[in-house]
Amino acid sequence: MSKPKILIACPLYFPGFKGGGPIRSVSNLVATLSESFDFYIVTSDRDHGDDSPYPGISPHDWMQVGSARVMYVAPGMGKFLTLWRVVRGGDWDCVYLNGFFNFSFSLFPLIVRRISRVNAARFVLAPRGELSPGALALKNKKKIFYIACTHFLGLHKKLIWHATADLESFEISKIADRNGGRVLVAPNIATKFEAPPPPMESSILRVVFLSRISPKKNLAYAIRVVSRMASPVVLDIYGPAEDEDYWSACKDLIAKAPVNVEIRYKGPIAPAEVVGVLAKYDVFFLPTLGENYGHVVVESFLAGTPVLISDKTPWTKLEELGVGYSGDLSNEDMFLGYLNLMSSLDFDSKKVLRDRVLEKGRSISYSPSAVEATKLMFERIDCED
Repeated sequence: MSKPKILIACPLYFPGFKGGGPIRSVSNLVATLSESFDFYIVTSDRDHGDDSPYPGISPHDWMQVGSARVMYVAPGMGKFLTLWRVVRGGDWDCVYLNGFFNFSFSLFPLIVRRISRVNAARFVLAPRGELSPGALALKNKKKIFYIACTHFLGLHKKLIWHATADLESFEISKIADRNGGRVLVAPNIATKFEAPPPPMESSILRVVFLSRISPKKNLAYAIRVVSRMASPVVLDIYGPAEDEDYWSACKDLIAKAPVNVEIRYKGPIAPAEVVGVLAKYDVFFLPTLGENYGHVVVESFLAGTPVLISDKTPWTKLEELGVGYSGDLSNEDMFLGYLNLMSSLDFDSKKVLRDRVLEKGRSISYSPSAVEATKLMFERIDCED
């Protein structure tokens, strides 16, 4: 018996890594559910910000990549002709779109659906946190105009939406409800657990920021807080400089840091390196303005590294669990207080804390309930208008 065919449209996929969590969301989904579904992925032929395509690919042809068939499409008008052909012609059981504001891989397939009357119930859209209040606050006027236009054109009419948590479901419902859509909740499938390297002893607090450098990820906030510390501290920054103007402002803040604060930019790293890198640090600091899931938070748990994040993610009450701190960004002193506390701990105390964080990582690294919820989400896609 043939398996259901799922077409996944996403702006970035392997071997790309500069797009962060959404790439891992899709790759974990494919790796886990490939025995139940045949996955086909259509995506860009290059990583974010790159001028050249990935080496060794054959653009606009299906290629086997892991457990999925992947088509990499080049920029230009040919991309839209290919997307039109792929979306219309594959006899898909489901077309699964990733990202709300991406024109090529989210909006254009919805235009294809609208114009060619492809069955509406076969389309699922995962906004990937782009409808959180923090994300919507950035370039707010453009986003409000975009939402109004898509509503006027009926592009989200009777659409099925994928939320990864109840909070995101609430955020999505504001758009879904007025367009006759449905919201299905299925948590992201986390990266599998592998024992991280043992921590190194150091008398200096080691803090890490690992994410895309953009206003949403709020690196400038992390720099300001760390720069207020009186004790010696190192802040290492990993990730692609997605927004050059924002990164320039961050570099200005780095230049003003006091002599006891060392801040270093380490550049982007591949997904396979993330857990190993995070394991080298005492604290992972991500004062994000909003995450629907936050794969890198989970990867910090898997690395045994305590997490210091805003309360704009599903990972809350970290203090109660003894694995970090999540708080209101308006209270900068609370974040500084946690860093000062971590700076005061000796190696043995940090190891006790690290073991507790690792246990948290083990408990969520492979969640049968998340796998089953995602499987049910695809199985519940019907063909009713």
